[in-house]
Amino acid sequence: MKLRYLKRAQRQLDEVLEYLHENGGLASFRAVLRRKTEALKATPYIGAPVLDAKAPGVRVAYLETKHVLYYRVKEKDDCVEVLRVWHTSRGRKPKL
Repeated sequence: MKLRYLKRAQRQLDEVLEYLHENGGLASFRAVLRRKTEALKATPYIGAPVLDAKAPGVRVAYLETKHVLYYRVKEKDDCVEVLRVWHTSRGRKPKL
């Protein structure tokens, strides 16, 4: 499967990358993200379903860095679509 980021998720990812570039930890985050996205492409349903999401089929994949990826699988497009890149320290989930 392919993996693509929606515009909002890409902006959030860019913010994370910029922050880590300035404050350290960029290389390890990229490695963790790469491993998780490769796993999602190979086995897209490994993430837990988000039962209270308004959008259907939303799942969540936790990274070792306390970031989470909210995504959905689009079988007909052969694609994993990342909806949000979120840090758990925010104390709440994004609106999905």
